[in-house]
Amino acid sequence: MTPLMEVVNRLHAGSTITLAFILLLLTSNAVPSTFGHPASGSSEPMQSSGGTGSAYLYTLSVTSDSDSTTLNFTGGPKVLDYSASVVRGEQTGGFSYIAQPDFVAISQGASYGTIAEIQVQLLAIAGTVSGIATISIGNAGSTNVTLSFYNSTESQPFSSFGDIAPGGSSTSTRNFTIDYSPLYANPSDSISEQPIPTSIYHKVMAFYYPWYGNPAGPSGQWYHWVNATQDSIASATDYPLFGAYDSQDQAIITAQILMAREAGIDGFISSWWGIGTFEDHSLSVLLSVAQQMNFTVSVYYETVRNLTATDMVNELTYIVRQYGSNPAFLKEDGRPVIFVYDVNAYGRNATFWLDVRERLESNVGKVYLIGGDGGPNWLSYLNVFDGFHSYVKLSPMLMNGTYNYFTTNMDLGLPGLSWNEALNLISLETPLPVEQKALFFTVIPGMNRTGAYLTGEGPLIVVSRQNGKTYAQYWGNAISSNATGVLITSWNEWHEGTELEPSLQYGFSYLQLTRYWVHKYTQKPEPSVGLPDVQTSVSPPVVSRLPGDLEANFTLTNCGSAPALYTSLTITSGQNLSLTGVTHPGVYLYEENESSDLYSATIPLIMPNTSVSFGVSFALPSDKGTISVATNSFNSGGSSSGTAVSNWELSVMSATRSTTASTTSSSATNSNVSTGTIIIATTSQTMRTTSTALTTYISSSSVSSSSSSAMIADVPEFSYLPVVTIALVSVIILAHILIRRRSGQGVPSSTVTH
Repeated sequence: MTPLMEVVNRLHAGSTITLAFILLLLTSNAVPSTFGHPASGSSEPMQSSGGTGSAYLYTLSVTSDSDSTTLNFTGGPKVLDYSASVVRGEQTGGFSYIAQPDFVAISQGASYGTIAEIQVQLLAIAGTVSGIATISIGNAGSTNVTLSFYNSTESQPFSSFGDIAPGGSSTSTRNFTIDYSPLYANPSDSISEQPIPTSIYHKVMAFYYPWYGNPAGPSGQWYHWVNATQDSIASATDYPLFGAYDSQDQAIITAQILMAREAGIDGFISSWWGIGTFEDHSLSVLLSVAQQMNFTVSVYYETVRNLTATDMVNELTYIVRQYGSNPAFLKEDGRPVIFVYDVNAYGRNATFWLDVRERLESNVGKVYLIGGDGGPNWLSYLNVFDGFHSYVKLSPMLMNGTYNYFTTNMDLGLPGLSWNEALNLISLETPLPVEQKALFFTVIPGMNRTGAYLTGEGPLIVVSRQNGKTYAQYWGNAISSNATGVLITSWNEWHEGTELEPSLQYGFSYLQLTRYWVHKYTQKPEPSVGLPDVQTSVSPPVVSRLPGDLEANFTLTNCGSAPALYTSLTITSGQNLSLTGVTHPGVYLYEENESSDLYSATIPLIMPNTSVSFGVSFALPSDKGTISVATNSFNSGGSSSGTAVSNWELSVMSATRSTTASTTSSSATNSNVSTGTIIIATTSQTMRTTSTALTTYISSSSVSSSSSSAMIADVPEFSYLPVVTIALVSVIILAHILIRRRSGQGVPSSTVTH
């Protein structure tokens, strides 16, 4: 056994991670943001990131008999991992401590005068040659600090300093300069640095919530929407242009991906809440659509649930096995990428997550995990996760500070190695793998939790959008930071009012802003997209009930080059004509209103060269009636195709006759039955002009029944003369139709006006 291996074995034996928290200190300075950053007057780093270099083992020892002590470090080595332990003082009453590489705090309260000692063992690469330590002590006692490196035979101090309390009610704060060159002269191992994956670099992804259900959609149930109507949702401050949609509707998902892609977003991070949940089923639908559209999806593993480590291993194993092989699932060199929310929830520390990761990877192979919101002890998770993010910071300044902390302290680390595993590699003189961490900058357009607050879903938080100024501040900071990647909170978290998805309040404006900022961030050319062109036609009407309603089939066809999103359809009946019903087989609608004189709906998606149809029923007019059909569509960038209006006139020819039919038990007489209907379309225009002509003649007759259960379509007896008359009229009108169509008349046309 070499002398260095003996030193490493002593570190193995003496290293335990004990992380207690001092609430008072947490609220003041528990999360410093300057570790590893060159202090004023310090020299530049000895070693740049990338390639190969050296690793250094050293120990920080803090002894104190003061009532309270804090110690801050700036500059110096860049820490990869650390282990903290209490050497003396843990059994004294009122004792508590925090130990991190850049911050140590000891509190003894009334037990001051007893010596307490904290030891932090650190593994680092070279940073700045000199650094600064700041000691603040309370009203009594003293504090001493010693830094020692390990050479081939023993531990050797290379810097010592301390301070004594002034007494009375005063406190003392002093700065000390540390020379790290003796440490850098004694490397413990070499390193092999792994760069940021290209699959992650400069990605722009949005948090996506697949938890919305509507009985009118494929899920067949209300889910997450609270008291949703056609113009408001109690739990959401803003209102979606799609209405209270269903997240399992493929047309909705397709439209969402089209808009996201047009805005420059590379993928969705889909919130996931467990095996067999609503969100789990939605994820399968989302991935199915994303695969067809060459769009990327990852999972946001929700941790604010009472789960054991085994529960999490089972769930994460399920995610990888069930979805990880899908081509649309985000991967890094074949490893599924999973974002993890709030790694600190339920007090889960780094040891907990290392256990989860090791057991997960034994089940499914290597994964790429991006941890979020590590609380006051971010740095302890450095070697558990491959990257880091924060879901939301409520001001651009706070997010900037968080990202600066990431880049200063957490840009390099060990890839899923525990402290003891790293020491074992050193003892074997095996180069340490050091990965560049994927660090994400999170941007938000704003936040408004008014709706959620009023429905009992958490606190009231409002971050004003300021007409896009807030969004611009976040994006400006992300770009100036040259962030590894950018996350957007959110695509559609309607309860918290952070959505980019088009709404009645903001339209497409935040998607258009996103497109602008993504272009500035990635320098990729902005995509161009054409316009949809939705044209309306009507098929020959039929008498659906005698005496009763007339049913016509209106078809909306997208003749344009781009998908039609948010197509608004308005059918208005004029004088002497009333609407009695509308059907739309195969189309899920979430914005739909119907009355006797007006029907309106929002159609989520009509792809180019495809159609959707509506069966519209009218009460038969006594003479004439009119109907107007208006449509307006948007492309995925929010540009409108303009409104097209088509006006149709309905005339009814009626004949009266009496027919008596005998049945086994009774006789019946039908009279005043429509014998035909003529529909004539007149010209119309609003922004976009649609000129349409169509003449149709449908013969119908009185109905006789041969039994009490006979169908309404049974053929009656006719006198010869009416039949001949109807036949002649039919021939004349049908000939007229053919002549007009052969001459090019009667074919719908449109002109787009911008």
